[in-house]
Amino acid sequence: MKDSGRWVATGAIAMLLSGCATTSVLIPEGYGGPIATIKDNAVSETKNRGQFFYVAEIDGKRVDNALQTTRVANSGAGFALSPVPFAREVPVRPMTLKLQARVAYGAPLQAMANATTLYTAESVLTFTPEPNKNYLVTGALNESQQLVWLQDEQGNKLAADAPASK
Repeated sequence: MKDSGRWVATGAIAMLLSGCATTSVLIPEGYGGPIATIKDNAVSETKNRGQFFYVAEIDGKRVDNALQTTRVANSGAGFALSPVPFAREVPVRPMTLKLQARVAYGAPLQAMANATTLYTAESVLTFTPEPNKNYLVTGALNESQQLVWLQDEQGNKLAADAPASK
């Protein structure tokens, strides 16, 4: 009985987390300068399929993102996939972002069955965020377009340096 109680508690925690906006803070200890926020973007297409647009790396280092957080929160939910909002605070300084976009399913079996529609995109962007500004990773993932970019709060697209090699 103890094991079933543990599973119920784990499931309850996952459900609570799936409704929360997760934030990853990348501010160095002791940093007192200005910050900006970069938000990942997740769009539900169906109850078991979504599109994810996110920062995968900052200056060559992997960072937490919406796809990763969603997969953890939805673990054990069968075919269901409920995207989890995700944002990270960054210091205002020049940085290189690796942006990624991909279609994801709630279960690996669904991904295998729909392999021809698992669209992906990747690009690299070098930029300096402005203090107290919000940025959003977004793009287009469909049969004719596989793009990912960063835009500011006004919807202005910040051009990527080049598509990243796959």
